[in-house]
Amino acid sequence: MALTYYRVGKYREALSVQEPLVETAKKVQGEKHLDTLVWTSNLALTYSKLGKHHEAFQLQEPLLETSKQVLGKDHPSTLKSTTNLSLTYNDLGEHQEALNLQEPLLETSKRVLGVEHPDTLRCMNNLSVTYRNLGNITKALRLQETLPEVSSRILGGRHPDTLQSIKVLATIYQDLGKYDEACLLQEPLVENSKHVQGQAHPDTLSMQNDLALTYLSQGQEIEALQLQKCLVETSNRVLGIEHFNTMLYTSVLVKIYISLKRWEEAKSICNNLLAVTKQALGDGHPINMSCIEMLQQMENPPQNSSTFKAMLCWIVLLALGLIICVMLGNIQG
Repeated sequence: MALTYYRVGKYREALSVQEPLVETAKKVQGEKHLDTLVWTSNLALTYSKLGKHHEAFQLQEPLLETSKQVLGKDHPSTLKSTTNLSLTYNDLGEHQEALNLQEPLLETSKRVLGVEHPDTLRCMNNLSVTYRNLGNITKALRLQETLPEVSSRILGGRHPDTLQSIKVLATIYQDLGKYDEACLLQEPLVENSKHVQGQAHPDTLSMQNDLALTYLSQGQEIEALQLQKCLVETSNRVLGIEHFNTMLYTSVLVKIYISLKRWEEAKSICNNLLAVTKQALGDGHPINMSCIEMLQQMENPPQNSSTFKAMLCWIVLLALGLIICVMLGNIQG
């Protein structure tokens, strides 16, 4: 039941099943029993999806050590535990720690599982994201460019892993200012994700957010607005107003209103968002700082077109900078 909830993106429902299950398994079967290890790993993944990255980390770090002791360091389950811990490091903004795990992990996965094994392909995708997080776009592109094609051949064009590999490649194109190339990937990607995972699935929402940013970068503000308004409403309902992704999507909506010079709507949403981010993330968090900077910009909006264009460039770069921080998850203050 928990796995079914997880696969359809109902993470809170999954959590309500997993937490008591893990506690019972520890008491009845022991902390080192294989079932306990699997269920603990799944619980940590659910914490991550809910933005509870510290809780995930507290489970994953000892879980990896236990898996090494019980199963061996090259066992596929141990490799998955290493992957999951590295993703949590990324979620927490500790990208160098993630890299320190992921580079040797990829080589081990190639040796143990094979170059084209699905888990190896995931390792490549994750490492590409980490390179991007660290600002090494060249390495990220080199690793990612052929991955969607390989994943499509091995897993199928609509497999969730293939969709994720396309998503990552498109965001790298965004980084490089290749918005037309990004859009050519993102428009069918969103439709495929809706078809495979559902319109309200968190992965679909994230892909829609990426597409809205591309539209904004291309000067297609109306298309961006139509997409982002629906996205924020859905995210509020599915993930909750205090979920990191909802706050991120709302900040992008503010940026779109600013680009349309709809100042009052932008200010209203931004002030509401600032109140939420202060409580949920703290004063020093990047999204909170982004809200403050946008409100300051809106106090004296530029009058001439060149200054306004410069402001829009700053807005888009700010949005993309936040996306870099949350490529496979969320950063936590």
